[in-house]
Parts: sequence; structure tokens; C-alpha cells
Amino acid sequence: MKNDILTNKVLTAFMLAVLISIAGMKQVSAQIQNYPVAILQHNDSIRVFYGSNAFVEANAAASNGDTITLSGGDFNGCTVSKSIVIHGAGCVMDSVAGIAPTKITDLTMLEYYASEMLTSFKMEGVWITGYLTYHCDSAYFEKCNFNSIRPSCYGFLHNSYFRDCIIGNGYSRTISGYGITFSNCVLNLDGYYQSDRYNPNAIVNSVVLLNNGTNLENSLVVNSIIKTADNNSHANSSFFNCIAIKKGNTSIFEDQNYSTNMEVNDYEDVFETFDGTVTYDNLYQLKEEIVNTFPGNDGTQVGIYGGANPYDTHPLYMIMKHCNVAGSTDNNHKLSVEIELNANGE
Repeated sequence: MKNDILTNKVLTAFMLAVLISIAGMKQVSAQIQNYPVAILQHNDSIRVFYGSNAFVEANAAASNGDTITLSGGDFNGCTVSKSIVIHGAGCVMDSVAGIAPTKITDLTMLEYYASEMLTSFKMEGVWITGYLTYHCDSAYFEKCNFNSIRPSCYGFLHNSYFRDCIIGNGYSRTISGYGITFSNCVLNLDGYYQSDRYNPNAIVNSVVLLNNGTNLENSLVVNSIIKTADNNSHANSSFFNCIAIKKGNTSIFEDQNYSTNMEVNDYEDVFETFDGTVTYDNLYQLKEEIVNTFPGNDGTQVGIYGGANPYDTHPLYMIMKHCNVAGSTDNNHKLSVEIELNANGE
């Protein structure tokens, strides 16, 4: 939180300096263009990078503990091997504020054959349009959309946290690791590997779609909605106040306490419009009768809109709406740059 406040203060000062410099420049609006921009904060210093490679260049220049703030737009991906913070403009289009999502093609957390794990990585408000490839410990992801997620060669994701995230509207959706918490997330999985029953994963107020043969083992699942499939195993897992959409006669609650769980036959028994197709713009709203008759153990509804902090895709920190950069300098050899910020996503 302290780092977020510092980032907002530094960016505000940076924005003021940019506006002051622009005020004294000759206008070259005919050649103004909107560019993706990355701002690298190292302690109290700021560096700015422009264009589709802006994130790649900012990451290369970053040190452990630095923060990279990205505007909306499309960025090329890269390998991250440093403990940094990445703040995007959001993982969905904000049509009201006119802010495009921050899209990164592919992101690899450490090299494919890395012998050591990346630690203390944080990313918020980003849409990974290709692969998130991971080998990481103590990572934090909030308000992110991952088309596809997979471990690196012999890679794992341990002791990490996902909040308000969507995983798996693309291909290859695999979670491998222990001590992971998923809160208010949508998980579409065709691979889930958790072998440590003494350090279980926790899935809370989420929607979990399990494809054929995907096991949900060694996990604590609370106030969630689970779609089962054929040939699933749920050994050493506990379910409380969950709804299962079952596949044929397959029961996810075998050997469980049925008094705290419920089974239905299809998506339409639970959701207003969701039919199992995972996209970032689905609302995943429950039918009113489900909300009224089957609350979670905390009294709020089951699924992503339950709990103390219901699902929300809008970042709460200061974000960049856009960056306008002139195509050429003026007669005084100065380049006109204008960056518009939105405070706390408003």
C-alpha cells in the first residue's frame, strides 16, 4: 500500500511537470499520435518509454522493487526475472472513461529452464492475450485476465494470490503449485496439479470449470460454483457452501457433507446468462432464486460477487488514460507530450 501511494504521488508530480512543459511549446497537433507508454519508477526517479516495446524496455531497465505503470494499449511481452510491480490500466475496456485495456502478448516469469524461482512479483490491471508462463513463489495477481496460463518446464506457482482474475478463455489452462489462494476468480482449467495436502490451495467465492480429467485435489473450496466433468478426482479436498453443476452421474461431493453443498444439472439452473463460455465481459450473475435460497457461509452470495470484496475489474490506483506524443519536434526542438491520468479509476 505504501508503494502504491508513493507511485501515485510521483506520477502526479510527473504529470504536472509534463503539462507545464507542454504549455510553453509550439502546437504540433497535426502530428499528435496516441502511443502505449510505460513509466518506470525507481525510488523517486522516473523514466518514460513509448511504443509497443515500452514494457520490454522498462523491464530491462528495472531493478528489484521498482514499479512499472502501463497505459492502455498493446505491448509486446518479455521475460521477467525481477521482483517488480506492474500496474496496468485494466483488463477490460472502460467505455465510460474511454480507457482501453492494457494488453501484453506473452509474459514469462523467469526463463523456461530456470533453476530458481522468481519471488515477490506483483501485477494488477493487465490482460495477457497469449501465455502467462510461470515459475514463481509469492506472486500477487489482481484484476487480470489470462487467456492461457501454464508452468515453465518443471515450473510451479507456490504461495501466490489471485483476486478478481479470469483464467482460461484461451487454450492450455494449467495451475501447478501449492499454497495458492483464488478469491473472486473465474477459473477454466484443463490442468490442476496440487500434490501437497499439508499446504492446500484455497478457492473462495469463485467459479471453477473443470474439463475432462482435471482433478481438484488437496484444496479447500468455499462459497464457490464448480462445473465437474468426466474422470475427475477430488481427493483430500473439502467443499463448504458450494454449488456443483454435475456431469451425468458424476458427483464432486462424494464423501462430503451434503448439508453444506448443493448439486444442479446445468448452467441455467444457476446463472442468468452464463453458458460455460468464459470471456472477460461475461457478468456471471446468479439467478435471484439462487442468491436468495443458497447464501455462502458468510451470508453473502456464492460465486464471484460474494464475500467482503465482490468481483470488480476496475483498478483502484491512479491509471494512465492515454499518452499523446507529437510526430516531430517544434521549432525550438522540443517534443510535445501529453499524458492524461485517472485518479483511482474514476
